[in-house]
Amino acid sequence: MAKIRTFVAVDVPPRIQNSAARLIEKMQSDATGYRWNNPENLHIGLNFLGDVLENETPQVCRLVSKACNGVAAFPIEVGQLGCFPSDEKPRTIWLGVTEGAEFLVDLNDRIATELAEMGFPRDRQDYHPHVILGRIQRGGHWSQALVESRRQHENHLAGGCVINQVVVYSSFMDRVGPTYTPMSRINLR
Repeated sequence: MAKIRTFVAVDVPPRIQNSAARLIEKMQSDATGYRWNNPENLHIGLNFLGDVLENETPQVCRLVSKACNGVAAFPIEVGQLGCFPSDEKPRTIWLGVTEGAEFLVDLNDRIATELAEMGFPRDRQDYHPHVILGRIQRGGHWSQALVESRRQHENHLAGGCVINQVVVYSSFMDRVGPTYTPMSRINLR
């Protein structure tokens, strides 16, 4: 049986994607060895499920829809440049959700609770909503220039939006990067 790499996310609008793209352009020269995300693919990840059997994806979509039942649309603000695992060793560069994060944390928890019914494990770490801009590539190295660039842009504000939809995506990877295809769009109240 075929498997589909699957995740649940909320999209961010083009103005936030464009703001993030400008930030990526500024940081690229300071960050060799990183793979930067295509701005059109930027989103706030909720639940990463990994490889899911193709025949299980309809049930995943139903459970995500059930988790979203009764959830009202809500506003968020995106900004505050950060990185994982630490500021001194930035392997993943992201923009955090500075306002409205509690709504995303609740949504993430609701979805994880429903998906546990299918045996998907809960994330072991606390969920911190963010938009991933780039990751260090295998064999790549962070530089002091990137650390300084991150500090210089740490208060970058990408903008706000209203989250009114949750999307279950499939992800296909090739040499140029991932392609995300919506399998289900669930509108919030």
